[in-house]
Amino acid sequence: MSELFKNLHFKQIILHNVHKPDDSGAVEPTLSSSITKLDPKGLAKLEERISSVLGSKTSSLEMDVADKSTISCYGLSKLLIPATPTAFLKHSGDIAKLHTKIHISKQWPDGTLVIISGTTGPTNKRCLIIIKAEQQAGFTETLKKGQIIMKYLENLILTPQSKLYKIGVFIEKIEKPSGPVGDLIAHVFDSNIKANDDRSAARYFYANFLGLRIPNNASQRTRDFFELTSEFISSLDTDDDEKLDLKQALFTYLKVEKIDTIETEE
Repeated sequence: MSELFKNLHFKQIILHNVHKPDDSGAVEPTLSSSITKLDPKGLAKLEERISSVLGSKTSSLEMDVADKSTISCYGLSKLLIPATPTAFLKHSGDIAKLHTKIHISKQWPDGTLVIISGTTGPTNKRCLIIIKAEQQAGFTETLKKGQIIMKYLENLILTPQSKLYKIGVFIEKIEKPSGPVGDLIAHVFDSNIKANDDRSAARYFYANFLGLRIPNNASQRTRDFFELTSEFISSLDTDDDEKLDLKQALFTYLKVEKIDTIETEE
């Protein structure tokens, strides 16, 4: 697990429900009127679960911030991190309204926004976590007078087996115990992200909503080069054996020789 997401502690939590557009257009979010309170056991379990998924090396990405305006998730995070409970209620609602504004497709899921302020990492950097959780159903069991009773529950979120959630987190670059928030870095978790590749991730969530973009780094350029070259080889007017030889040579060039970046001279 990344050191950045160890020692994660939550300060304020609130939930807002966001909805798909209907035939008439956008449907306003259902905003909570109070901060969410969890008992110590529930709070510790939630901190542990979020810390674990954010620290995943296969489904978590550090992102670049594309939108730093005051009405973006980045700008609102800078207000929410040091916010009083009253301000936290107001500005978290602004995040839910922002989600409604970008939620233009009925194919995108509705769900619950879980917005959390807290600290993370060995130096307790302040952070804001935004979770989009899709609701699901399940069962609980209780033992009563020797009988095991099973009860059906709707609207479950953030269960251990669920992959129906996405997380964005904004973290201070330089830790400050209090006061105005400086520059933030951003990370995204999406169970559809594999091997530092965002192609299967929900771009409406991280790009349209969170205002982030995938970094244009060396590994990303190398991956693009491999995929585009493979497609080019497949399109060549030559026999399958020749295509196979070319693809094996490409693989050898990038993998066996451990070339991590592509120089322009090449």
